[in-house]
Amino acid sequence: MADNEVSETSSPGERLWAEGVAGQLHLALAAADTALAVEAGRKLLYANEVVDYRSAGNQIDVSWQQFETDLLVREVEGETWKPRVVIETKLRSVTTHDAITYSQKAVLHKQVHPYLRYGILLGDRLHHPLPGRLFRHGAHFDFMTSWVDQAPTPGEFESLLALLLEEVSASRQLEEILKDSRSRSRNRYTTLHRRLHLFVAPPASAPSATPATAPGAALPDQSPGPFAESPSVPPEAGPAQVTDTPPPKAGALGPNERLRDYLRSLPLDISEIELTWDQLDQIRQQPLPNSAREHSAWWDNASVNAGHSQARGWLDAGWEKVTFSKDRGTVRFRRSAGTQHDGD
Repeated sequence: MADNEVSETSSPGERLWAEGVAGQLHLALAAADTALAVEAGRKLLYANEVVDYRSAGNQIDVSWQQFETDLLVREVEGETWKPRVVIETKLRSVTTHDAITYSQKAVLHKQVHPYLRYGILLGDRLHHPLPGRLFRHGAHFDFMTSWVDQAPTPGEFESLLALLLEEVSASRQLEEILKDSRSRSRNRYTTLHRRLHLFVAPPASAPSATPATAPGAALPDQSPGPFAESPSVPPEAGPAQVTDTPPPKAGALGPNERLRDYLRSLPLDISEIELTWDQLDQIRQQPLPNSAREHSAWWDNASVNAGHSQARGWLDAGWEKVTFSKDRGTVRFRRSAGTQHDGD
């Protein structure tokens, strides 16, 4: 039985960075789930090729083929383990060749481990977002994320941690579906929807006291800010009246203007974004009023016609509110008709 190994060519700096990230993630994931472990440089099977069939006994000779992974999240049970999530890592830039190569690795690894989840982490990106070539050529990634520096901010790390726990859960569920596909007692799902989630980090000038929270993660308790509304309408009375925060001092940007400027600063190829309450607090540099977190009416695009100024924050930037989720603590915006960009 041959065992052929293929190692990716990474710079020493990238390897050291990946090892450091592996150590951080290992401690955090193990604290959340004691069955999980994270390693850097672990080789993972991508092919099991038949070399010969034996004439007697239906035996075969096979050749194992392995790729080295940058980061591997494993689930360990006694003497056995299963790969759950692979994370490829790159510092600063990622080329078209990188995107195609890593995406093809994902295909090959998933042929052998059909429940495996696969993604890429970019570090030291400064102000640059995820590059378009990753969206174009990384079709087989389940997730992509980037950090401003090599060391993550608390918000960046917590977002990645929450994402990985979701991916581990998805891997386990996929394995169960595949394993029990012929069982009479299996869960009989009728719909699969692969949603597209895009998240935008708050600008660097936003306060760092409240880190961005990944969707699905618990939002921290927040004490009312100086302009927070006091609840005045009981739940049975219906949605509270739409109100806005007091106007800013002359010459200073108010929270609505900060949201407007943030949306205007987004690349034109981003046509829709979802922001959490924490991210909006950072962008606006002021806590959202309670009514914004509780009632969809606060986010009504037409509220500006009733004299409420908060909608100006997104309408003047050429965006409109699409959906509001009280349970998830998010609001989704989309570029208005006429401001869409059909770029490469």
